[in-house]
Amino acid sequence: MCQISQFEYKCNSSACKTPERTDTEINVLRYCDWYTNRQPCTGMKASMSDEHSHERKHTATKTVRIKKCRLCQPAIRPIEQGIWIGLLLLTVVSISYCGSSSSDVFNCAWCLAMLHALLLTFPAAYRRPQEIETVQRSIEISPTPGKTCAEYCSKLQTSPRTTHVAVDLAAKTIGKEQVGQQRLVLIAASIYMASHLMSEPEDAHKIQEVVAVDLWQAYQKLLDRADELVTGELVCHGADVSKLPRPW
Repeated sequence: MCQISQFEYKCNSSACKTPERTDTEINVLRYCDWYTNRQPCTGMKASMSDEHSHERKHTATKTVRIKKCRLCQPAIRPIEQGIWIGLLLLTVVSISYCGSSSSDVFNCAWCLAMLHALLLTFPAAYRRPQEIETVQRSIEISPTPGKTCAEYCSKLQTSPRTTHVAVDLAAKTIGKEQVGQQRLVLIAASIYMASHLMSEPEDAHKIQEVVAVDLWQAYQKLLDRADELVTGELVCHGADVSKLPRPW
């Protein structure tokens, strides 16, 4: 997520005295400018994919210009299309982490969790509660283990990398017959294991408090299957089995 905010901002209006800034609001303004210019959806996705191919690998700051800033032209309402703007911003990151695009982002548990987190970062004056509630509802009503896991990752504010691995582990270890407490225990264990696999360890007590279960028995079972669960794809994402704690 951090790379999203690495953009400097300059308004093209000669009368504008707005200083250069680097924050989420500016990126929302940037994509809002694309939207208000009525560029086709497919064109925007292509432009984003091409333009950011270099920036996904490097964190170099880039100067961005739009026609009018919010202070010059209040009629431009950056979050008027909050969900859509959020999807555009999210696409930059989701493509590099899980291959999703704005067309299928709502079918991806990780992307839903990231979109929810992204909306919460918008400036308070621009947040639209109904949009945040829509995304929350999409997460909460989902019966799939992956989406439930993504919800708890969002609450724990885990990194995109850890979230991606946790969702993958949950999907591999939780069957349809496992519901309720059984499912939550495995989700908690998956998050704990994923955080250590990605060298971003989460405190077990914190996870247990948020998910409201004891994860140790389930974690032991996952640990016994570590070589089976941590396959090529996860290794490519940086998962390292040697980093897993063995408290017994």
